[in-house]
Amino acid sequence: MGLQHKLDLAIRDKEGKPYGEGYRVTRSASGYDRYMSNDGWNRYLAEMHEVYRNQYEDGQGTELKEGRYPPKMACYGSSSRIIYTCLREVGGIKFEHQLPTRVGSRPANLDAYLNADIRDIFIEAKCREIYAKHSKVRASIGYNDVYKHISEYHNSFSFGADIISDNQGVKDKNNYNYRFFYNNEPVIRFDIKQLVSHFLGIAAGVLEGVIKDNIRFVYFIYNPNELGNETLTGVYEDTINEIYKIGVIELFKAVFEYQKKNLTIEKEMPIFEFVLANQNDIIDKLK
Repeated sequence: MGLQHKLDLAIRDKEGKPYGEGYRVTRSASGYDRYMSNDGWNRYLAEMHEVYRNQYEDGQGTELKEGRYPPKMACYGSSSRIIYTCLREVGGIKFEHQLPTRVGSRPANLDAYLNADIRDIFIEAKCREIYAKHSKVRASIGYNDVYKHISEYHNSFSFGADIISDNQGVKDKNNYNYRFFYNNEPVIRFDIKQLVSHFLGIAAGVLEGVIKDNIRFVYFIYNPNELGNETLTGVYEDTINEIYKIGVIELFKAVFEYQKKNLTIEKEMPIFEFVLANQNDIIDKLK
């Protein structure tokens, strides 16, 4: 059993299985123990505010859709479910917020967004994701120029790009497997690729005048201390330490400078905060 599976079950048991367990996909002979039951999932959807349900249905994360596997949000360790539980009572919150990056065709997908009085607050949520390594990630070749610019602007950052080939040795000309490094140490737990995409969307929005010049980026990671599993807690602490080592503010500045050239728009660097949060302090981090 992998760490992600262990986390899902630990959260399920800690919460007391409020929506049952054992989701069964159509025509499946067995259930998924780390997911709600089918009846529990239907009850969960019925309890969700219509506005929020529509936001998840319209989002690109397909959080509510059953496919080959159960709906993602039906998993007890789902980061979308965790952040929704934490923020659903916050006035003005929006889930599954999309931002055009102006690089490639896909938008950046933020877990939540809050239009506060003096700033725009963007929230990215992680729960089970940190228990899978991100030492090699696939990205469009269009991001190569972005990563190259960051490495030139921010000399602690570097990357490697590996050509992707299928089983017959046919090369994929449109995508690479990327590896990221800070001070020559590999980034293992922190999802750099996704963060750069988010920063591209925010920077483009600031430059185009649709996002305020005062930004707070809240990076939420579920804290497993309450689950009593030392291995899970160790990975969580390793992830936090990895984030602290990385110059996130400098990373945003590098992305902002890239977008200035990419969009040929000249503008001063906005006020930018990067804040770590968990289920115990997320509300305070939005104030």
